[in-house]
Amino acid sequence: MNARSPTPHDALPCSIEAEQALLGAILLNPDALNYVQGFLEARHFSESLHRTIYQAALDIAASGRAPTLIALGAELSGLEMPANAPPLRAYLARLTAEAPNVINARDYGEMIVDAWARRELIGLAEATAAAARAPGVGRLRETLDDLDAGVIGLRNATATGDERDRSTLAGGLADVISDAEAQAAGDARPIPSTGFVDVDRAISGGYRPGRLYVVAGRPGCGKTVFMCASARRVARPRDDRPQFGVDIYSLEIDRRELSARMAANALAAGVSPLNYSNILAGKVDPEDIERLRAIERSFSRFALTVDATPQLAAEQIEARAKRTKQRLERQGKTLDVVFVDYLQIMKFGERYRGRRVDEIGEATASLKAMSKRLDVAVVLLSQLSREVDKRDDKRPQLSDLRDSGTIEQDADVVIVLYRPAYYDQRNPKVIDGTDSEAVAIAAARANDLEAILLKNRLGPPKTINLYCDVGRSFIDNGAKQW
Repeated sequence: MNARSPTPHDALPCSIEAEQALLGAILLNPDALNYVQGFLEARHFSESLHRTIYQAALDIAASGRAPTLIALGAELSGLEMPANAPPLRAYLARLTAEAPNVINARDYGEMIVDAWARRELIGLAEATAAAARAPGVGRLRETLDDLDAGVIGLRNATATGDERDRSTLAGGLADVISDAEAQAAGDARPIPSTGFVDVDRAISGGYRPGRLYVVAGRPGCGKTVFMCASARRVARPRDDRPQFGVDIYSLEIDRRELSARMAANALAAGVSPLNYSNILAGKVDPEDIERLRAIERSFSRFALTVDATPQLAAEQIEARAKRTKQRLERQGKTLDVVFVDYLQIMKFGERYRGRRVDEIGEATASLKAMSKRLDVAVVLLSQLSREVDKRDDKRPQLSDLRDSGTIEQDADVVIVLYRPAYYDQRNPKVIDGTDSEAVAIAAARANDLEAILLKNRLGPPKTINLYCDVGRSFIDNGAKQW
């Protein structure tokens, strides 16, 4: 017998009994809150009164007090109850009297989240159906983007700490041994190099799949230059290795500027380098146009996609990267590294509106989860706070990560960039030339760039010296003289 198709009038999924049981357990024993507050939020409750009670319990606990019956009654004393409902204290007392064992609190919490997710999924399906019915050509891609992002967002939001990717210890070691055997036999797929040999050595070979790499710096210190130099070297086809696929999400600069930067980077090691600003402005000679055409032809062989859509959320980035991965796989290629420029201008959802640290933390956690789900390396650029500029030693520290939240926690590697010329160019003694020693020092380190590994799960922290020419969007290994 076929199941009945749902109608628009079917009730949305909810679990009022689970909501009441959980709230009763918290009132009976405030320790029950510890079982659920890591994943359960007030928005997950279907009943508005229950949302209010649970949020009050969270607020009381955050203040260091126990969310007891008396404390909650006092906290919500001004709450207006629905018509025909018993007084608040009577309702709380009833919940307490009917409360189950505190041990079941987590189970009730997961039931509440499950019902919320199904309600959200129904809403997403209805919105998708409405968008699909709407007239107009060219909206399919946008509709699919919204659908994929919504599903990914739900997957992230319903992660209640259950054990995913489970394995026995022996099973995990067997995977490690298999990888080692494949490496010894020459059958293992190499991992993408960062493009900088000393950085590769420090982080165990390059960009490993399933890991989050954060590259941070002050504005003008070389973050985007680092991304362009590294991304081009990752994607550049070579005969001695498989081709690596790269996705770039440039939330700040448009695709023309990024392409000009990449072209300048490709020309920088030659005899006639060009500044990317001149390329972008068209201030080039006819012979330079021919060289740029040759670069264009070489770029056409790259498995590299640039998405310059502003203000993408983490879920939207994952949805688009997933489609890139599928497209490359149909071509017999792989997606290996995803670059995001940069964290602080990503789009954030309503969940933590106004709580910047929590917004940033949710984004980094989502991008870390994306690296594992898509089996890619994610390289996330991030701003540093102004505090670094107030110190005599301008070399950044982990505490300088702007709106840090869980950046340090989620990242496998944190690289901060220190470019002395950024500060020399703002030093009045250098600008007016009154201090010959300062001028000489500035000239000697004009192309110095320090890549400082402040966190490194794959090796010890260290400082790596690189050569940097910002105008030519170029970074190379070690000190280089032209």
